[in-house]
Amino acid sequence: MSFRFSRLIQSGAFVLGFLLLDWVSFVHPFGHLPLTPWNPHTGVALAWLIHAGPGVWPVVAVAHAVATVKASGGHLAVPTILADGAKAYADYGM
Repeated sequence: MSFRFSRLIQSGAFVLGFLLLDWVSFVHPFGHLPLTPWNPHTGVALAWLIHAGPGVWPVVAVAHAVATVKASGGHLAVPTILADGAKAYADYGM
């Protein structure tokens, strides 16, 4: 199995796991904002960045953006979602 195919499989598994954890942990949101008291998917993202390296940062950012759109019900503007994901994971990916 080539490295690229292996990384593609890992990326797909990460995105599915990230979205599953986001869905499972989305309890008691704060008002109309998609903020919850705990975020295990963020810890998984950080662990994967540490394990796989900063090259997977775009996959993490996309997973975060998809989860935010899903959690907000589409009520947040796309630039806001992208800025949130970039800020949250750029710190970890650098």
